[in-house]
Amino acid sequence: MNQPSLPNLFQACAYRYAKEPFLYAQSSESDWFSKTWDEIALAVHRMGSGLLSESIAPGDSVGIWAQNSIPWVILDLAALSIGACPLAIPVSTSQLELKEWVQKHNIKLLVVDSWNEWKQIRSWKKSSPQLNTVVVLNEPHETERIEKDAIGFDELMQNEMAQSPQSFFERLAAISPEDPALFLAPGHCLSHQELANEILEMAKHLPLRSGDLHLSQISLSNPLERLGLYSLITLGGRIAYPSSPSTAFHHMKSLEPSLTIALTDDLQKLKDDLESTVQDRNFLARHLFKRFTSSPATQGLSRKLKNKLVLSSTRQHLGKNFRLIICEQSRLSGEELFFFENLGVSIERKETPSPPLT
Repeated sequence: MNQPSLPNLFQACAYRYAKEPFLYAQSSESDWFSKTWDEIALAVHRMGSGLLSESIAPGDSVGIWAQNSIPWVILDLAALSIGACPLAIPVSTSQLELKEWVQKHNIKLLVVDSWNEWKQIRSWKKSSPQLNTVVVLNEPHETERIEKDAIGFDELMQNEMAQSPQSFFERLAAISPEDPALFLAPGHCLSHQELANEILEMAKHLPLRSGDLHLSQISLSNPLERLGLYSLITLGGRIAYPSSPSTAFHHMKSLEPSLTIALTDDLQKLKDDLESTVQDRNFLARHLFKRFTSSPATQGLSRKLKNKLVLSSTRQHLGKNFRLIICEQSRLSGEELFFFENLGVSIERKETPSPPLT
């Protein structure tokens, strides 16, 4: 296809940035590891071929029910690159709700985090005949029994078809601009053309250069987060997935970001997480904060103390390069605005594309 699409934009960036770091994750609370554009591109090729070996056809729904991770991004890009429509299922979804997702959206392949989750799915899989394959991201624990009617993430990338990705590139070349790409609501998906337009429009407003670092703060099941991720891909940004969001900013300083951005659909939770982390580390701040917020008569003093103790500690905790939050909220409380403005962090509100009214 001649028109821009996310898969083609990703391939172009992978060629351009090749050996540069692309995705980061934590192996422990303070240790990070990274994957280059080349490494992720090869993994996307192999995973796409692996999905084809499971008979995933253009337009098929691929459900991803898993935490933010590098394999999540690989699966998402691989599914899009072969013309499938990946559905990001919130991790808070219960097993009963998950079954409804599978049946309502005709999910043919489902991705889950652990083998324990797969064992629960087995109890209702027979009542959902459209679900042909379950892919498990994490390696099984020694005590877990591996069931052969599911397949591991690494196993899917290592099959014979995945090692020779010619079919992947043939399918990539066959994608039409009108093919479905990003699921928004039942009965409505953005096409590849519409998705590319949204991505490129968002990218225009992001103050990013290649090599800048973005913090993935919320679940990729949120459309805003995914659009932000895709926009960063087109700009050659580095993307980090922290194991603990509340301490992520502190540990990310070791990555030496030139700019850190947080995307969130819950600004209050982000504020509370940051305050809680700093107060836990600062006994005096915690003690005074509790004491002076307990009485209406001392709330003014409380705010001054908060600015002096909590906010100054938070600034040090975050590092000087955390400068932008992109959120989906239409209204912000005065307390949230005060908190982030005094941290020197700008807030930009973005709306995700809405499905048409029927």
